[in-house]
Amino acid sequence: MAKVKHRSLYELPDLIRGEKLPPVIFICGEDTYAIDGAVKLLIEKIEPMLGSDFDKEIISTEKKTSAQQIIDLLLSFPFGGSKKLVVLKDFSNIDDKKKFTEIINSPPEYLYLIITQPGKVNATKIEPYASLHNKKYMFEAVKLKQHELADWLVKHAKKNKTNLSYENALALTEIVGEEKSLLEMQMQKFYDNLGEGKEITFDIITDLASSTRKFTTFNLLDAIGSGNKSKALEIAYNLIENGTEIGQLISMLNNYCLFNAQWMELSKKGIDLAEAAKMAEVNYFYFKNSVSKNIFKNENRLLKASGALLNADITVKTTSADHKTVLSILISEMISD
Repeated sequence: MAKVKHRSLYELPDLIRGEKLPPVIFICGEDTYAIDGAVKLLIEKIEPMLGSDFDKEIISTEKKTSAQQIIDLLLSFPFGGSKKLVVLKDFSNIDDKKKFTEIINSPPEYLYLIITQPGKVNATKIEPYASLHNKKYMFEAVKLKQHELADWLVKHAKKNKTNLSYENALALTEIVGEEKSLLEMQMQKFYDNLGEGKEITFDIITDLASSTRKFTTFNLLDAIGSGNKSKALEIAYNLIENGTEIGQLISMLNNYCLFNAQWMELSKKGIDLAEAAKMAEVNYFYFKNSVSKNIFKNENRLLKASGALLNADITVKTTSADHKTVLSILISEMISD
């Protein structure tokens, strides 16, 4: 199936700043943080146009929510005689969605309808998605890649009058993961602790991460790098129990192996650590910690570790295997002779 391309959610700020919003806005995608933020901005834009508080409805749907009941609500004239705003959350729960086709193609002049549906939507040949797509009412919130998240963190810090380098932003995503809401919570902790005009350094990032949990991902890397299987398992289990996703751990360990492979090649060419870190586009201290004093100094061990990581990733994505069991097998295979 060909990949369906929707308008980017990041077009919405320009539309919000403009004079005219589309009467219907459908937001889908995997970045729920961005979806929630967009809905909030849209509500703030539209609320002043309402003639009554009764003309705003925010509906969180449940399984088999009646399409007809919602359409009846959409077609009822606003109490204040001006505009009406209806926010419909999780469109996938609604029965008989085709009933929305007519109102999408010919919405009442008074209506603003915002619809959200987490996840990808590729069924653009089926109504009402076909009409939403053809009318260019569909916007997708694609999850940002790691380097895009780092850019976002740098801008977030600047907006809050705090300095954060791109390299340290990358390190933060390695420690906290790539979930925007968790990253923002961590950033808020930095702002609360530092105040305005300060810099978020690598040491500050690792210190605060250490204070919020018993172990950090750096502790896991140190244990695996030293070949300490029992300690690595203890740390990995603790991280999982405290909310770290197994996908994040696998991704971090993949990067760990990649950095060691890169350093193995670059050091042969006489390239120093600082330059190698720049070439890897990663924080110098994070790169140094990853490649110094560990058991991954030969190609065979790195190949074996990479194979174990690939198997673990496939297992997590295709089965319901217990995550601690997956980690136990992964760590055993990475550390074994």
